Amino acid sequence: MIIWSIIPTDTILQDLDKIPPPTEINYAGSIIEVLSISPTECQIVRVINSNPNAFLMPELQPGKVLTYKQITCQ
Repeated sequence: MIIWSIIPTDTILQDLDKIPPPTEINYAGSIIEVLSISPTECQIVRVINSNPNAFLMPELQPGKVLTYKQITCQ
């Protein structure tokens, strides 16, 4: 990754290690990476699937917020 900025790189990346790593879960027949945003919610970061149709499903779009109740009911 190349960052072109007048701001020092250390300043830009200083909080990078504070971001928790994403978790892989099985949801709606696909493996997805999610970030926990609260004790009851997570946000989809990435879809991992070999089926191209999975990337067109609205319930698997990156950025969508899921509750952990939705995940356990699947």
